[in-house]
Amino acid sequence: MSLLTERELTERLVTGLNMVKKSAEVGATTATLWTPTTGTRFVLTEIILSVTAASTVTVFDATDTTANRICKLALAANGGCVIDLKTPVRASAINGLLRVTNSAGTCYITVIGYEE
Repeated sequence: MSLLTERELTERLVTGLNMVKKSAEVGATTATLWTPTTGTRFVLTEIILSVTAASTVTVFDATDTTANRICKLALAANGGCVIDLKTPVRASAINGLLRVTNSAGTCYITVIGYEE
């Protein structure tokens, strides 16, 4: 009997789900990154981002409050990161928006997940 890795278990759990990838280039502003299909909510599994200038990037569910923040990162110029969410993050409400705020330069961001 062989044991499955955590990644293999996750892949088996999402098999049959329609994986979604959303990408954006966000200037020093707030932008909506993911508007789920009507009647569904986003479930976020991965975030990949980089910035062109030193900036603070906040990824959040609907409104930028401490309770709704998925992550808030202070990044150096030309910095970036990959966040593999071990526990997927579900939108707090059906039809909820995934949004991002960038304080300076350009933020290149890709999120991966699914809708339920």
